[in-house]
Amino acid sequence: MGTKKVIIAFVVAIMLIAGQSFAASKTLKVGILGPFTGPSAQTGKEFKASVQMALDTIDSTVGDYKIEPVWVDSQSDPAKASGAYAEAVEGKGIQAGVLNWHSSVAIAVMDVAAQYKEMYRK
Repeated sequence: MGTKKVIIAFVVAIMLIAGQSFAASKTLKVGILGPFTGPSAQTGKEFKASVQMALDTIDSTVGDYKIEPVWVDSQSDPAKASGAYAEAVEGKGIQAGVLNWHSSVAIAVMDVAAQYKEMYRK
């Protein structure tokens, strides 16, 4: 996926998520899952730069919310990604997530994300 498409998809996803009301906080913590280490680390580095560029473009703000990215390293491994995502929800307080493009990782993490559906409620 080209950088422009990644940026557009990210901004649209954040806008949709930010349309929901979260607790009294005006900061929206978004878990960004990617292969930041491991065999696909170069791809993860490029993905992270694209996401950061998108955030910079919108001044990390959507509506009344300041977007705080929480980088979640999938390591291109479904089991490690699932654990890292659960830790991001429980330990780092992410309120929404952008999942990975590795299908095996995305499927594993979707199961974990489904357990935390509270974070997607209005």
